[in-house]
Amino acid sequence: MMTLRPPPHKSLRMRTERQPIFAQTAPRYYAKGLPVIPLYPEEKKPIPNDWSRYFDHPVEPEQQQAWIEQCPTSNIGIVLGPQSGIVMMDIDTVDQRLTSIIQSLLPTSPWCRIGKKGMMLAFKYTGLKTFRIKNTSGETICEMLSARTQSVLPPSIHPDTKRPYEANCDLVDVVHMLPALDQQIESMLRAALQEAGVELSHSGWTRVVDFASAGSRDTSLTERAGLFAYAVMRGDRSLKEAIGMLQAYAADFVENVAGDPIDVDKHVKNMIKFLHRDVYDKQKVLPSGWDDGLTDEEKQAYSLEFTKEQEEWGFDDLKQFLLDEFERFPKDSPQRSQSIDKALHKVATTSSLNKLEEDRILDFISTSGGMGLKLSSLKARIKELRMGEIKGQDQSEVARAVIKDLEQMFPVRAHNGFLWKWAGSHWEKLDDNYVLSKISADYGHLTACKKFNDIRGIHNLMKTILPQGIRTLDVRGVNFANGFLTEDLKLLNHDPGYGMIYTLPFRYLPEISGNCPMFFEFLKKSWGEDEDYQQKLDAIQEALAVTLFGLGPRFQRAVLLQGAPKSGKSQLLKIAQSLVPDNARAAVPPNEWADKFLPTQMFEKIINVAGELSEKKLVDGQRFKDIIDGAEMSGQLKGGQIFRFRPICTHWFASNHYPRTEDTSEGFNRRWLVLQFNRPVKASERRLDLGDVIVVEEREAIVAWAVQSMSRLKAHNEFTLPDSHKQTMREVANLNNSVRFFLTESGKVRMGALQQEASAGSRSSAPISVVETKLYQTYWSFCVGPGSAKPVGSTQFRAKMRELATEFGFKLTIRNTELGGQEIQYENLTLVGSSGSQSTSTAPSGVKPIAA
Repeated sequence: MMTLRPPPHKSLRMRTERQPIFAQTAPRYYAKGLPVIPLYPEEKKPIPNDWSRYFDHPVEPEQQQAWIEQCPTSNIGIVLGPQSGIVMMDIDTVDQRLTSIIQSLLPTSPWCRIGKKGMMLAFKYTGLKTFRIKNTSGETICEMLSARTQSVLPPSIHPDTKRPYEANCDLVDVVHMLPALDQQIESMLRAALQEAGVELSHSGWTRVVDFASAGSRDTSLTERAGLFAYAVMRGDRSLKEAIGMLQAYAADFVENVAGDPIDVDKHVKNMIKFLHRDVYDKQKVLPSGWDDGLTDEEKQAYSLEFTKEQEEWGFDDLKQFLLDEFERFPKDSPQRSQSIDKALHKVATTSSLNKLEEDRILDFISTSGGMGLKLSSLKARIKELRMGEIKGQDQSEVARAVIKDLEQMFPVRAHNGFLWKWAGSHWEKLDDNYVLSKISADYGHLTACKKFNDIRGIHNLMKTILPQGIRTLDVRGVNFANGFLTEDLKLLNHDPGYGMIYTLPFRYLPEISGNCPMFFEFLKKSWGEDEDYQQKLDAIQEALAVTLFGLGPRFQRAVLLQGAPKSGKSQLLKIAQSLVPDNARAAVPPNEWADKFLPTQMFEKIINVAGELSEKKLVDGQRFKDIIDGAEMSGQLKGGQIFRFRPICTHWFASNHYPRTEDTSEGFNRRWLVLQFNRPVKASERRLDLGDVIVVEEREAIVAWAVQSMSRLKAHNEFTLPDSHKQTMREVANLNNSVRFFLTESGKVRMGALQQEASAGSRSSAPISVVETKLYQTYWSFCVGPGSAKPVGSTQFRAKMRELATEFGFKLTIRNTELGGQEIQYENLTLVGSSGSQSTSTAPSGVKPIAA
């Protein structure tokens, strides 16, 4: 039987009006064999450390009674699973449209609980596993809670609203009426939400086995140890409770870790180190009850050699200490002065004293101490002691102290206007609110950070003091859960110097490279009948590799999946983006790249995805080329400073039509890799979740296959370009440039290299040319006639001809005439049907050729 105590948090101890929630509610549930447990008052966290064991057997009668007696005012929760026979569907969105979609797929539940937002519905346990459905922004839409989880029951108090949870009835009364969920409910919900246009994350899907790196695990546990030690120092938890919570967290965290087994004892020792730092280095005192439940043997094993001197003293303890010292040492003696200062130090560091008790102690010292000390002097000394070693007059002093606190848990850097922490295998941005709250909580009593502007100033100062930048090694690679893969396919240990801001949630396993039959079958159905099938396979392999390695700017091509509707484009796009975690993805369509802020979303991302190109909105050609090439640009994240960065992502788009732009240059056209999809899938054969299923089953094999193309990419320094890509790009070029369209499709123009003498059947060596006025007239007639294109003016016509001269092999020349005018000709180009006499090999008398 476990002996528990409610947490001794100062603010909780002072409340006496709490209702006996657990004591009044639990007996009815126990009577029906339902495993309910006490939760911390006004919290969702269970008090017992091993509460989850009640998922498959009832709470023992003696344990029931102990909890009712020891935790009468606690919140109450029910352990889900086979013993209770209950699972819960937590609808956690405020979007009524999504709520309606979810409810339409669920049977009607007789029990509904309302909390802060959304709702909780109860259903019969049938063996379904816990799952969570999130969007790509990380926001939870709904969550199904099953075995080994727990749910808060009314009338518990919500931790945020401070109001009771409400339900339409008592769960204990309707548990026998709960309907069962469909065994495919997770897939049904995901498909329906995706059909409604919601981009879903794979995180939380029961079919996805995510792996965490050993470094991430250890860093997370070190950070958690620091937080639990902080809770002990505040009096929220006893040390024994904190150890149990850390052990439980470790057990939940390390189910799938790519690395060595976890050493929980090491992290418990880290938590003890945090306590030692606070007590010995920062001169803080331990709260009353910090060692509840610890035996002397356990204290010795954990090297807990704290004495009564390092613990909080209550009012009675302080007064008795002073009485003893005043009796022991005479007035005006140095010893009595030292004893008074010791008592003042205790007052300054003891959080359990209320204001009245503190004033009574100071008054007692002033009137009975015999030292002639005034209250004002005593209060000034208290204020000085509370400052500790940090005087807090200088913001830089506080900033350095906060940095030192953070670095006890993880390395910290400043990068592009934000603070970053090393998470063991990659860098993560430190939440501004977390840092601001820490400054306020730990140092808000100091003069230098009394106001919010002071706290924000310290936060900004930290960004200046800290080392700048997160990348110190110029190496590109893929950050897998089991290591960092270089371009030479060498798997190295994770290192902060690589500057990675993500870790793929799976491992690099070269031995399973290409073992992805579902993926290859999908590609074969899409392209198997195409003459350039193998070229397309090579191209998609290379595109995935370039994406994963963050080498988009080196190869300078955006991937366009183009073709007929319902032909598999969106499924391949889903596969590509699902191979990387949410925090390595952006979604900015190219027609938005000229926006001032949106391209900043590409900062440190390795893939940018747009589901459908706009048919009407034009792409800014210059901006498009700059971003594809990774040109340096200005960026600004929400709440941050303007900074400079180079986008490294590869861009993936799907479209039923060609990209539109006013940029008619070859530079725009050559920055695409087009993969054609020409065969619509029959309605009876379509699977909306095909891409998801392929990723779930085969992502490690797909990625291992993709990176094998790196040697080919490095050798050619270019993608494999399928024949269909080349034809498509000719069509795109013609669509965006009516002059080019005229040259290639009108049948009215011939380049000199293609003109043959009819009589001899051999290529003519005589140079040919055509004057611009005649060529432009023919172009204009073609556009308004059979070409159905919009003609450009004569000046723009000449500019576009000049751009196309190198590609088509002709030359623009300008000849000054005797009358002071100019004659523009295009050499090595003529109109079909023009006689040979129209072409000249030498300039007429008095006409001087000028190269354009």
